[in-house]
Amino acid sequence: MKKHFVRTANLEALELGVDMLKECGAREARWMLATGRPGEGKTTTLYHLGAKLNAIFVTAHQGWRPAQMIKALALEMKVFVGRDADANLGEALAAEGAENRLI
Repeated sequence: MKKHFVRTANLEALELGVDMLKECGAREARWMLATGRPGEGKTTTLYHLGAKLNAIFVTAHQGWRPAQMIKALALEMKVFVGRDADANLGEALAAEGAENRLI
């Protein structure tokens, strides 16, 4: 049996939310929280949309600090994580136009 992704109202709502965020103010203030009971398809839907948008995808963990998020993002992009991780990550994002890929 082949696996297929089925478009649902949840996917359409997520796409609408992402489109609305693109029109908001400062990029660093654009956050969206996906919530729901286990097994409702949050992760699958986000992976699908992320692949469609060629997004950089990281999964947050409880208790994360900003430095941990930066490290996870840098590792996903294969950017050196050292003392200047923030600057290195910013340069890498700008160099490949990836700032438009962040979800």
